[in-house]
Amino acid sequence: MRFRCHSVKQRGEHGKTSARKQEWRQLDPGDMVLLPPQTAYFYESLTNEVMYYWIHFTGSFALDLVQAISPTTAVVNPGLHETTEAYFAELFTNFIMRDELFDIANHSLLMNILWGLARGLRQESTIDHRRAKIARSLQFIHRNIAQNIRIDTLAEMEHLSPSRYRAIFRAGMGCSPSDYIISQRIHRARELMEHFDLTIAEVAAAVGYNDPLYFSRLFKKKMNMSPTSYLDRILR
Repeated sequence: MRFRCHSVKQRGEHGKTSARKQEWRQLDPGDMVLLPPQTAYFYESLTNEVMYYWIHFTGSFALDLVQAISPTTAVVNPGLHETTEAYFAELFTNFIMRDELFDIANHSLLMNILWGLARGLRQESTIDHRRAKIARSLQFIHRNIAQNIRIDTLAEMEHLSPSRYRAIFRAGMGCSPSDYIISQRIHRARELMEHFDLTIAEVAAAVGYNDPLYFSRLFKKKMNMSPTSYLDRILR
């Protein structure tokens, strides 16, 4: 059995990978995904800024090992670690040198990288528990993305103080509530621009920003391009 294990190093907000059933998976810095054999996949990036490491491996115990670590093609994020990057770099060096310790050294490095993936899966289970504590407010954000959403209101929904809510939210989502709301608004703005013939001002208003210039600044900060440039790419 042959598998591909990928670790994304640089920004991948716009990078996606196709796994089973042609599902799109968004990749972020530090993400890893384990793909089984005969899985069609490809990457897509609007800004061509995705850089990733990969490993092909096989062996009599490969299937048992992979199923023990991750029975699905879930994307996990053990984080950006200098040690993991160093493992990949050393693997590449070993393939060039190919000395008498080639097999032993690479086996050890592969196990360390897979351990990082397994660690990420364990962390994901903890994150899911934290997200459950803010599930009601997350649903409210998604249903009212164009409205004026106050952190105090979200905290009250979860019966938490604003400071405690912010702490739990960051632990579960990896960002502050305010940053999350902005990201969701930008995501919705992209969908509107891709599927409807709207002006930038109309898009901004539809996602809760009455000031198109302020919306444009936020959009450029998140997407590394202005809304106008994004529209130009869509229309090409």
